[in-house]
Amino acid sequence: MKILGFKQQAVAGQPRCQRPQSVSIISIMMAILLCVSAQAGGPVKIAISADKSSVWTGSQTQLDVQLVDPDNQPADSTKLWNLTLDVISPSGQITIQSLVMQPGERSKTITLPVNEAGVWKVLAKDKELFEAAIVLNAMDPPSDRGPPVEGGISIEDLLGAKLGIVPQVEMRITPQRKLLADGKDSATVYGLLSGDAAIATEDIRLRLHHTDGSMEPAEVLIAKGEFSGTTKLVSDHPGEVEVEYLGAVPAAKLVGPETLSVKFGAPIIKMEAISSPPQISLLASSEIVVRLLSSDGIPLATDEARDIFLTIEKGDGLLDVKEFTIAAGSAESRVSFKPTAVGEVVLAAASPNLLSVQVPLAVTWPVLLLLASALGGSAGGMLAFAIEKAAKWWRIAIGLLTGFVLYWVAVFVGIDAIAGGFALNPLSAFVISVIGGWAGTKVFTPLLKRMGLPA
Repeated sequence: MKILGFKQQAVAGQPRCQRPQSVSIISIMMAILLCVSAQAGGPVKIAISADKSSVWTGSQTQLDVQLVDPDNQPADSTKLWNLTLDVISPSGQITIQSLVMQPGERSKTITLPVNEAGVWKVLAKDKELFEAAIVLNAMDPPSDRGPPVEGGISIEDLLGAKLGIVPQVEMRITPQRKLLADGKDSATVYGLLSGDAAIATEDIRLRLHHTDGSMEPAEVLIAKGEFSGTTKLVSDHPGEVEVEYLGAVPAAKLVGPETLSVKFGAPIIKMEAISSPPQISLLASSEIVVRLLSSDGIPLATDEARDIFLTIEKGDGLLDVKEFTIAAGSAESRVSFKPTAVGEVVLAAASPNLLSVQVPLAVTWPVLLLLASALGGSAGGMLAFAIEKAAKWWRIAIGLLTGFVLYWVAVFVGIDAIAGGFALNPLSAFVISVIGGWAGTKVFTPLLKRMGLPA
C-alpha cells in the first residue's frame, strides 16, 4: 500500500562541481579541492517538521524534510541525495520510501495519509548525514462526521464528553541517535495523550526535570483540544542527560517510564583527509591523515571510536589498511599509501554520518634518484672494469644493472639499516648503486637467499 506522496518545493539551483577540460594534474587537483570546499559548507543534518504533532485519522499530514547546516539553517544540496524514509505505523508496520534531493534543493514536502490511531514515527536518514525523526499522535474522530476541525462536531461538545476523566500521558524522545553537544543539535521531548481521554479538555502542563543542558520551553504544553505537545532539549556537554517526569497540572496519569535518557557526544560535524606530502615519487610513500573536526574546522577528539573507510577512487597503489579506527580520545589517525604507478591518485575517506572527503595525490617519476642510481651503477662498473683482470667493456653495463638492483633492494626490501627513507635521497642512491655496480652479479646471491630461492 502506498502511503507517501511527494511535492517538490521550488528552490534556487546551484552549479555543480565539474571536471575541467584540461587533463593536467594541477587543474584536476584544483577542481577536486573546490568540490570538497563546496561540500564543506553544505548540509550535515536532516530535519523534519510539522505544524503540530496532534493529527486526526483520515486526514493527510504535511511534513517538511530539510537539509540543514550545523546551525540548523536550511542548506542547499551540493549533490544528489537519496534519503531513506522509514514510516512506522502504530501497529508496527514499516514502510520504506526513497526521497531524492536534487543538487540545489534544500527541502521537500511529504504527504502522509494517517489511517490508524496511535503514535506514528517518521525517520529520515542517510549514511553521510545525521538522521532526524518526528512523532505524530493520531486520534480517531469521535463520529462519522469527520474531525472536529472540519466541522463534523464542535470542539466544545467533544471536550464536554471528556470532562472528569483523568488523561493518560506517555513520554517519548526523538531522534534516538547520539546528539551533538554543541548547544544546537536538539532532542524533541514529546508528551502524548493516550486512552479514552486522549484529548486535553484544558491546557495540560507537564513538569519535567533534566540533569543537564537546557530545555525550551521548560515544560511541555498540551493545549486545549490537542493530544500532544513538545519541547526541545540541547546540551553543550558530552554525556547522558536524563529527562524525568515530575507530574502534570491538572493531574495526568503517566503511562510508561518516568525517566528517559538522551546521549550527547562530541560535536564532530565533518572530517578532513590530507596526504603528507601531497606529491611523491614512485619510490616514496605518503601518509594519509584523517582528522575529525568541529563546525569551525578545529580538530576535535572523539568520545567514542570512529570507523574510517578508505578507497582508491583513481590511480594505483597500496594502502596499509582500508578500514581503521580513530580511537576514543583522539582526533586523527594515519595510514600509509604506496603508489604502484605514476599519475594522479584520488583517495576517498568515509565515516558514518559524516560527509565523505577526497584526497588528491600526485605521483611522479623519481627522475633524480634514477639518474643518481644510473651514475652510481656505471661508476661502480667502471671501477670493476679498471681493477678486475680480464674484465670486458660490458662489465660497465652489468654494473649499471646490478647497481640499480641493489638500490631497489635497499628501498623496497631493506638491507639492515639502509632502507626506506635512508635510501630516498640522491647521495644514498649514488653510493648504494656504486656498491652494486662494483659487486656485479654477486648482489643476486643474498637477494635470492632472502627470498627463499636457490642462489
